Amino acid sequence: MIDIVFAIVVSLIKMPAMLAFYALVIPASTLILRHHLTPIRESKALMRKKTETANAAFKEMLAMERLNRSQGTQKEEYYSLSAKVQEVQTAADTQDMQQLKLNNAAYGTSQGFRLLCLCTALFLAFRGKISVGEVVLFQSLFDALINSLQRFLDEMPQITQGLDSLSSIHEILSVKDTEKNGSVRLPLPLRGEIEYRDVVFGYDDGEPPVLKGISFHIPPNTSAAFIGKSGVGKSTILNLLLGLYSCQHGSILIDGADIDTLKKEHFRRSLAVVPQNPILCSGTLWDNLTTGCRYVTTEQVMAVLKSVGLENLAAEHPDGLMRPIFEGGENLSGGQRQRIAIARALLRKPRIILFDEATSALDTESEQEVQRAIEAMMGNCTVVMVAHRLNTLKKVDRIYRIEEGKVQPCDFDEQMLGEI
Repeated sequence: MIDIVFAIVVSLIKMPAMLAFYALVIPASTLILRHHLTPIRESKALMRKKTETANAAFKEMLAMERLNRSQGTQKEEYYSLSAKVQEVQTAADTQDMQQLKLNNAAYGTSQGFRLLCLCTALFLAFRGKISVGEVVLFQSLFDALINSLQRFLDEMPQITQGLDSLSSIHEILSVKDTEKNGSVRLPLPLRGEIEYRDVVFGYDDGEPPVLKGISFHIPPNTSAAFIGKSGVGKSTILNLLLGLYSCQHGSILIDGADIDTLKKEHFRRSLAVVPQNPILCSGTLWDNLTTGCRYVTTEQVMAVLKSVGLENLAAEHPDGLMRPIFEGGENLSGGQRQRIAIARALLRKPRIILFDEATSALDTESEQEVQRAIEAMMGNCTVVMVAHRLNTLKKVDRIYRIEEGKVQPCDFDEQMLGEI
């Protein structure tokens, strides 16, 4: 911009008539920019979207690698991922072509104006209107102007990429389902009282809500189980209790305080979760058990392993608690992975513990051992579980059946086996 202003000011003082060339150059550059800017931005946006789609497909392929191998569908997955990668390549070619068109148009226009400027200056010098020195001055100023505009046009692909990145950031920031994080810190340890008051929640605005005004109360140090068919909202209740979602109507109270007003990080330190599909990291048995625990002893870890029937997992291995665990727990059985997740939750000594079908992958003997560990916790903290097995409900204080978005209390009955 400084070069452009300098060239215009000097020309205005020395050769006002030559400003007509500047009046041609700047509008011409603007027209070139406007003509190519929209295709470049569209190609950048297409490239970003195709890349995001391919990355997501690659992650899904890795997550489903075992299933694809077991079903013999590796080739189909390979061809599907290859098609998405090819779409990325096509989008990249389109982006490069648009950038090449802009560069060629800018270069051709600038060289054309340079030639026209030189011919005009020589013609005026031949007619005696300007001197040879003024020809050199005018041509140098014109080159400075053209070079500045050329550099600006060369930067347009990077500018459009930055604008597209801002659009992507705006898409993320404009998402409505962000976590509400308050500032209230409840006194520790929590009492563990839970109350839902007329809670309404749905995942999509255009779809009927999953929960339609549910209300229930779980006193401290008691247990509650939720039963019902798949998709009725059992896990949704747990996710709302964790603060991962916010209800559209009603309120959820923890020890009498609205969960939306609580500082989530502080509140969640008193919670533990045992998911249906536990996640284990590569490392050692000790690493996986003590994740999120600040101060634990070997005796505490071994006591928890014994409570879930896994003491032999360390005792019978040469490395003991330093026994290596592969990524995802590939060198463990499904039941062992789930019991490690339960042991990890117990080590946190939570005031509220959530079980999302925690015994679904266990055999009868292992289930009984884990069930004894869960029953030992009842009365010492608040236990909330989603149950799909009848044995899990025998010693639960409260049972709630979820049906058509409503919650109804019910009593333990052998006939409820078909409902869970």
